[in-house]
Amino acid sequence: MMAVSHRDILKRTEQLARSSRLAIHRLTRSVDALEQDVLPVHEQTRTLYELHQNAGTAIERLEDMCDKLKSVIKIGEVLGKANKDWEKFYSYLEELNACRAFLKSSPALSRSNGIVQVTEQTLNMAVESIVSEVSRLVDNVPIDVGQDFRQRDKSEKADQSQLLQTVRELRKLRMALIKIGQDRMPQVLLRLRIETSLAFYKRLERQEKAMNDRELANYSHRDPSSVISKLPDTLITLLNFEKKIFGHVLSKDLESESQTETESLEKDAEVDYEMVKIFDSFCCKLIPEFCRVMKDNLKSKSKDLMSPDVSAQHACSWTISCMDLYDRYAEVRSELIKLFRYLPSETTLVGDIDGLVPDICSACSVTLAQLPAIVQSHDVMRLEQRAATDKSKHRTKVLDCSVSEITRLLGGEMKQFVILEEKYKSIYPSIKECDKKMHLPNLLSEWLVNLCDAWETNLQAKAKYLNDSKAALIFSLNNHYHFIKRLQKEPEVKKSLAGFLLALQKKIDLESKELVQDSWLGALSALSAVHLPSSHLKLDMRLKRSERHSVKDALTLFNAEVEMILHNEMWYVEDEGFRQMLAKGAADFVLPYYVDFVTKFCNSSFSTHKDKYIKAKIELC
Repeated sequence: MMAVSHRDILKRTEQLARSSRLAIHRLTRSVDALEQDVLPVHEQTRTLYELHQNAGTAIERLEDMCDKLKSVIKIGEVLGKANKDWEKFYSYLEELNACRAFLKSSPALSRSNGIVQVTEQTLNMAVESIVSEVSRLVDNVPIDVGQDFRQRDKSEKADQSQLLQTVRELRKLRMALIKIGQDRMPQVLLRLRIETSLAFYKRLERQEKAMNDRELANYSHRDPSSVISKLPDTLITLLNFEKKIFGHVLSKDLESESQTETESLEKDAEVDYEMVKIFDSFCCKLIPEFCRVMKDNLKSKSKDLMSPDVSAQHACSWTISCMDLYDRYAEVRSELIKLFRYLPSETTLVGDIDGLVPDICSACSVTLAQLPAIVQSHDVMRLEQRAATDKSKHRTKVLDCSVSEITRLLGGEMKQFVILEEKYKSIYPSIKECDKKMHLPNLLSEWLVNLCDAWETNLQAKAKYLNDSKAALIFSLNNHYHFIKRLQKEPEVKKSLAGFLLALQKKIDLESKELVQDSWLGALSALSAVHLPSSHLKLDMRLKRSERHSVKDALTLFNAEVEMILHNEMWYVEDEGFRQMLAKGAADFVLPYYVDFVTKFCNSSFSTHKDKYIKAKIELC
């Protein structure tokens, strides 16, 4: 046998290793190729599985949608209800349409169980039911209620609200059906819109006839401010109603609509324009009558406000209402110009509206001119009568009266003044040429000063019934302090009352000084009653027995007076800022006397227990 060397064994091993690595590499490539072949099969299997699952889910979802549609398919039961019912119906239609789109996008599902055909049938059934119910509803639209408007005020408002709701929701329903490719009932919807609009006009005509001159006079005698708000309400409601129905046609704003929706809306333009002309004819009859009644009412109510029984608050409320009337008719005027810029009646109607402005300005001027006299003659008497009926001296009642009085005055009349001034600023550029004699800022400032004088008179009347002088002072101070504090939040009012507030601040300073002096007079008198020769006040000098007793008695009386002040039962100051103001005034007045007294005697031998007598410590001691 031929001997094998170590070198041959090593060489053969290396050859086997190379062969093994090559074999492993070839095997790895084969496995990779096999995986590449198997992967599409796996993916296809998983896709088929998911399609199967989706098919089951889609079928279940479709069945659920069909059940839901059947539960709300009767549109007549939905009309007039809350928006949520309509939104739910729209969402069902959209979900059903989404199911159909999903099924059409999947060839595998479209061949499964005829589900697309079922979906189409369900949609067709829904649309047919809608058309049927809407047609039935059109035939039963109540055009003439046949009862007197005054006896059906609440029900009329409910009917109008239901008509508006019906038209709004039918437009939304139309758009929802267009989005899912179902526009099979344009004529039905348009006919319904015409019928509901005519029904709405019928109701407004009855309302206009009911608001005759005699009824207005009786109604406005109870509350004149309510009349001027009722008249433009109908116009504004009518304008808003028609804007929602055919405003898109007049504005020509169709860019945001889809192509299908745009074509559909353009088909409605001719019908909508006919509705505009109907509306125009109605307004030509309604607006002039409203303006005539309004002019007569403004003149008569201005005379009624000359009565001495009219309060400043009532007169101010009437003036604000007149200014509101101007704003609201200006709104009507603006909307008329927008809606009727293509129609010949625009000039006449806008002219009727503009003709009201001088009457409104005149009513404002007459009322404001007599406001100061109203305040002097009525409000002062009213406040004094209230003061005379409140004679309580309980400490919490004193504070409650002062706070409630200032809150009532500033939160009532002065709040209306702020509103009145803001209203005036907003409309003044438009009305200044109509009545150049109307100097509203001067009238308002004069009214404010008179109101403040009336309030001050009321405080003085109430203070007379507080027998304790300190209680009367704290009552007056409390009201004056809160008055100035409250006006910090009303810069416009504060500016108009600059002179009054300056005088009031001086009065507060005097009253607080008087209160401190009156409260601490007894305590300081006890200290000032002690008179000792200066030779007896030397350091460690022993005082005579009578002198020691004199110092002890003075400090004892001083401490008793302090306790009485701190625990009084006549008043209680709740406001932290007010307490600090009084405390500072007391400290500035009392401390110099007390420090001087204690400095003299703290080092003397008037007692072996000085802490018993000197309870208020002074750092100098």
